[in-house]
Amino acid sequence: MKSGIYHNLPFAEYLDSEQINASDLKLINSRTPAHYLASLSKPKEENQAMKIGSAIHCAVLEPDFFDERHIILPDGVDGRTKEGKTIISEAKQSGKVILSKSDYDLCHAVSASVMSHKDLNHSLKSGDSELSVFTNDRKCRLDNYNFGYIFDLKTCNDASPNGFSRQIYNFGYHIQAAWYLDTCKMAGLATDGFIFIAVEKEPPYAIGLYELGTDSLEAGRSAYQSALDKLERAKSTGEWPGYSEYLQTIELPYWALKQEF
Repeated sequence: MKSGIYHNLPFAEYLDSEQINASDLKLINSRTPAHYLASLSKPKEENQAMKIGSAIHCAVLEPDFFDERHIILPDGVDGRTKEGKTIISEAKQSGKVILSKSDYDLCHAVSASVMSHKDLNHSLKSGDSELSVFTNDRKCRLDNYNFGYIFDLKTCNDASPNGFSRQIYNFGYHIQAAWYLDTCKMAGLATDGFIFIAVEKEPPYAIGLYELGTDSLEAGRSAYQSALDKLERAKSTGEWPGYSEYLQTIELPYWALKQEF
């Protein structure tokens, strides 16, 4: 994909572009360059969790397109039965994503919660949703961009400050935030901050609205630069290391050792 800022670019085209994204870098850091190399030969397809996440994003950020893109598999219908197979076949032919009734309801519950937040609702509606940004070697896809701020929608079990801060670390959201901000700046898009919209997946679908702090952004920037260094070294040497080839001592996780003693 050529460098630039794209509106309404299909997600499949975004995935197929050769530029590296934050998920690639998180894979290199959490696993190894060898795992990243192996991922390049795998089909770029959404798994079930990604499909549900995409459906929630559509319900919140592009509600006018939700029913065009999704269809419900009614309760009690088995995909292995004639009726179920017919529904699935028709959905695939129309290009629609099949959702269970519970997932469909979740999408609308999350959307309703976000839309009930007056200031947030206004910001999202007046911003640009699903903006794809490319440089020569980088890419990112913004949930919503408005007046220099990047809004990123995340569902979670605990949207409290303590709970969501743990999720930021566990899933490398700080790496994503730093990457997005820096990539946008390189593409000429003004950026003033990265804001998480954390929405719980259970009633009352409570929302936490958080701007990631400077220290956390610097930690994310350091982490993604470390991954880029590993990637550049692998490309220049032609060696894509996995785990250590040498014998190592391994212990139970710290929390498990505390339980044993």
